[in-house]
Amino acid sequence: MLVSIATDVADPLARLAAVHENTQKSKSLTNAIGARNLTDYSRFVPSATAALATRLYTRMKVADAHAPIFNCVITNVPGPQIPLYSLGAQMTAQIGFGPIFDGMGLLIAIFSYNGTISIGVNSCRRIMPDIADFVDFLGESLVELEAAAIVALKEEAKRATLESEAIAKAAAAEPVTRAPRRTRRRPGEIPPVATGAAG
Repeated sequence: MLVSIATDVADPLARLAAVHENTQKSKSLTNAIGARNLTDYSRFVPSATAALATRLYTRMKVADAHAPIFNCVITNVPGPQIPLYSLGAQMTAQIGFGPIFDGMGLLIAIFSYNGTISIGVNSCRRIMPDIADFVDFLGESLVELEAAAIVALKEEAKRATLESEAIAKAAAAEPVTRAPRRTRRRPGEIPPVATGAAG
């Protein structure tokens, strides 16, 4: 599934909204074609031919001759939400990891385990020599996103309060109309008859 991760958008909330929108569009395309049809290329290309093409692609450094379709892979693997043990010792964390190939500069593996999420980052030192700084930037981006979300929630709550107060004031300013009071009559009492000059 190809998704633009909106790295050109500076605002964290707008970036998150753009990523969400791009993901939904890509999911719609994947669902329309079918994930199995997209990944099961062996139905169209024999495995021996695919393996030969892969070796040639790497040996001839074809990736250096064209811009890659994508250069970053982000994978999310839902893991067990219960603690796992080995010989009585509890596993405290599980970090995802994956290989990179020619033309791909970065792989981010997100793995969940026992109520926590770990992010594993893999890259080529020639492409990204400062991968430790990148990991720090990920943490800073998360803090920035959380702060922006808190501000947005407070503004939304304030706006909702102002709208409620405006509705209450408008309701209090409207004149109250009451139905005319009906007088009770005693049993056998004749109601009064309106009289007036006949014209």
